[in-house]
Amino acid sequence: MPKTGRVKPQKNESYMAKDDTISAVVGRLFLALAGVVLVVYGIAKVGYAILKADLPAFLETMVETAKNQEEVLTKLGGYKAYEYTFNKHDLAKDTLPYEVIVKGDTAYLLIRGYATKKKDDWVPVIKDSTFHSYE
Repeated sequence: MPKTGRVKPQKNESYMAKDDTISAVVGRLFLALAGVVLVVYGIAKVGYAILKADLPAFLETMVETAKNQEEVLTKLGGYKAYEYTFNKHDLAKDTLPYEVIVKGDTAYLLIRGYATKKKDDWVPVIKDSTFHSYE
């Protein structure tokens, strides 16, 4: 019968090189994983900075003010999250309508208004702020 060119595996054959130990392989895998995590973290930070670049500062100031007022936190049932809404195209104009929602466990605070541009800063004007229960 003709030979096919296949080689039988040896009994003690290993896929690792002779110098590699399990701890060396695990160490290299850990370094590779750590590198991937650092790259993903860096991309996330850059993306977050790009998203926040056009955000008027007064919106986050409003949220921080609401979070630091004990009466507001009591009505909300504690602080949970926030959202804001504005039209990015209005940033080029002199007036910026906005909406800020500060969420708690039992209710949320809805703040509506507009901001006017003074030099390079936005000055917010609150038209309406109301508490709404989730029930």
